[in-house]
Amino acid sequence: LNVLPVPDPKAPEGASLAVITGITRHNDTPGVARTERFRVVATAFQPESGQSVGSHEQVLDLRWTASDAGTGRFEVLSRLPLTPGRYEARVGVEASDGQTGSVYGYAEIPDFRKDGLTLSGLVLNTTPAPRAATSDAFSDVIPFAPTAQRTFRRTDQVAIWLRLHRPKDA
Repeated sequence: LNVLPVPDPKAPEGASLAVITGITRHNDTPGVARTERFRVVATAFQPESGQSVGSHEQVLDLRWTASDAGTGRFEVLSRLPLTPGRYEARVGVEASDGQTGSVYGYAEIPDFRKDGLTLSGLVLNTTPAPRAATSDAFSDVIPFAPTAQRTFRRTDQVAIWLRLHRPKDA
């Protein structure tokens, strides 16, 4: 899981929480093409009160090809428009066979509109990239599809991105 604040001109308060969830799934039928459905819910909570303040639900069909290995990885990108503040992000995943999993992380969203100088979260990208659902979810605020992956091979190309943000009137 990678959660990071990003300035977001489309969001009412000018900021969103980018949630990148990596999912590893064992393919019980390697060599056989099939489609598997996943339900993914990303929710932001205020850590002090536990109150839910935003969520994003996706239902995804992952296509396993006949040549896929026994274990596959894919990533799900979720965007939660939020006000500045501290948040706990929780992501729940349910596979079509009933298996479930969850993960959580914390982030603080600065006031991108008022603070003199702010930083987005640190974003990583890798080539080759893991399969991603909605890989263009942040294309208007991040120059590439972010990854939650943190272990790389020597042959992977890794890019790191960080945005310095300063309001127009500062």
